[in-house]
Amino acid sequence: MIPQHPEEALDPRWKIVKSVVEPAKIHGIIDKDEEDFAIELLELVGLKKEHLERFPKELSGGELQRVVIARAISLQPHFLICDEPTSMLDASIQALIIRLLLELQRKLKMGILFITHDVDLARAISDKSVIMFRGEVVEETSLENALHPYTKLLMSSEIPEIHNFSDQLSGCQFFRYCDQRLKICETKKPDLIDLGEKKIRCHLYG
Repeated sequence: MIPQHPEEALDPRWKIVKSVVEPAKIHGIIDKDEEDFAIELLELVGLKKEHLERFPKELSGGELQRVVIARAISLQPHFLICDEPTSMLDASIQALIIRLLLELQRKLKMGILFITHDVDLARAISDKSVIMFRGEVVEETSLENALHPYTKLLMSSEIPEIHNFSDQLSGCQFFRYCDQRLKICETKKPDLIDLGEKKIRCHLYG
């Protein structure tokens, strides 16, 4: 997993080399000298040997995120979860980290689940998008062909002010914000309907 705050994911008392190799040591998958293992990982993410002896406080935000990425791929994952990994970075650094993740995806042949609130970013990098509202999947889609009223709002950047979770309804959770709502939407929770190339949770389609 790649967290949103890399500085909180690294022990400030440890040098980078220890943070990078620790997961692989725990899982017993290091088959060479630890420093050589760490150097190979850092090179994969665009860092250099000299970064190994530094502490987290001596690295920039972008460098810290690269360290956390190196640590994650040390486990040779088939699937990587990225929890808003660029939201705390400057725009120019964001682009570099995204490019790095996509390069690693191709090189290491792994899947990536990218969690983000940035619709433009999701549109740019995703093969498929899963849209959630109040912790519930409302649509699985290509963002260029969105159907759910909430997804359409996101695509238009007209995001409504969402109230506290305590006012949830027994029916559709988007009812109060939807300009296409039906009477049934207030009392009956819609199922996630399979439309073939996409899935949608909406009474308008089933």
